[in-house]
Amino acid sequence: MAASWPAFGANFPSPLRLLRGEQAGHETPISSEKDLSHACLLLYRLAEPAPPETPSQVAIDLNYTKLSAADVSDLVRALEAAAANLSGLSLRLMHTHLAPDCAVELTRALCSHDRLTALLLNLAYNDIGEEASQQVADCLSHSHSLTALSLSLSHAKVGSRAAKQVAKLLAQSTSITALELSLSTNQLEAEGVQQVAKVLTQAHKLTSLSLNLSDVNLEALSAGKVAELLNTHPHLTSLALLFDANPLGAEGLRHVGVVFSVPSNLRSLSLSLSNTSIESADAIRLTESLLSNSQLSSVSLNFASNSISAEGVEEIAKLLSLASHIRCLTLDLSRLDFRNPTARKVAELLSQNTSIVSLTLRLRESRIGAKGATQVIQQLLARAPHLASLSLDLAFTSVSDQTVARLATVLARNTTLGSLSLELKSTLITTVGVIALGKALAMNTHLTSLFLDLSL
Repeated sequence: MAASWPAFGANFPSPLRLLRGEQAGHETPISSEKDLSHACLLLYRLAEPAPPETPSQVAIDLNYTKLSAADVSDLVRALEAAAANLSGLSLRLMHTHLAPDCAVELTRALCSHDRLTALLLNLAYNDIGEEASQQVADCLSHSHSLTALSLSLSHAKVGSRAAKQVAKLLAQSTSITALELSLSTNQLEAEGVQQVAKVLTQAHKLTSLSLNLSDVNLEALSAGKVAELLNTHPHLTSLALLFDANPLGAEGLRHVGVVFSVPSNLRSLSLSLSNTSIESADAIRLTESLLSNSQLSSVSLNFASNSISAEGVEEIAKLLSLASHIRCLTLDLSRLDFRNPTARKVAELLSQNTSIVSLTLRLRESRIGAKGATQVIQQLLARAPHLASLSLDLAFTSVSDQTVARLATVLARNTTLGSLSLELKSTLITTVGVIALGKALAMNTHLTSLFLDLSL
């Protein structure tokens, strides 16, 4: 399971969202490369006699590219040359056969940059190991410029002892205020997971934290303990916990729900619970518990790939429709077994909550059909004028040209939406639908941010 990050609400700092490609319309555009030689050339251009007036944001995606020690040395030299003019860097090195010493060498080069404030470093699916993972964390903890860090050590042969040490070292940073740490798909024992959470409570600079503990064989009691520890953090206002692919079941969800029903400093909470063996009653009970905490203004719930019935889905949506304290909501119902009427009801209920100004609804790989998708679009774009931001994921569904025609009609008339994201990958849309959508977008003068995926 590859590491993935949930979309935070507006409370989450923009640098990491920008580097992940979640945020458009930023005043500092990102330069992006997927080829090593081109990436190096891009970095060297930043060191030319006439550098950009403002430090640059650069995204380098070398996932699935086999990197030798010589390749890494070339990249290190290019990064060192660009050091003075680089403020944000996304470096994706998943599945690159990266040697442990190369990972350390690369991280040391990054930490020598005194202008780098935001870093996304993905080392997932490489045999980084115990010692090198700690050295990487040690380097990052000594950077005095980094304020936002995303580090993925997923499936990197990191055990409990090393995971605790990685977390401890990062917690000692005097500059990092926003941290994303992925330890998913590693052999972490229950005690090790709890120790990770415990040492992160000592990171007094942190205000935003995302901790990915997916697929680590997390026990129900340990999930509750992790939640309890982090909910008491004195400075955290934004927290994301990824518990996907762990056998939490009803007991685990009950512990987590009880913890987060208690008000704390948290204002934004994201829980990713896909494929965790939960059923309708469990999900409903958790939703009720979270919504009883009126301190939360941003909530993200991922219930994908669980045994939640159509009735359960509607009950969850009903509870969310009554939560007047929620302004930013993300609800992931992907790969659940419900059809058109339930999809329409969910959209109808969510649109009734006029407190919500930012909504993300994921129905990926659902069985709602073209009619269901059309009704969802109609409801959220034409009958929810309070929404300023909408993200809709209908990828791998039966969305057709007819659906897009309706989308085009309501989009052309919409005057309230400022940000729109549409995931329509691998649907039944043809060139006809794409042209209709393009014309509608040309007529809409109110959108300031747009993301559209129509890929196969």
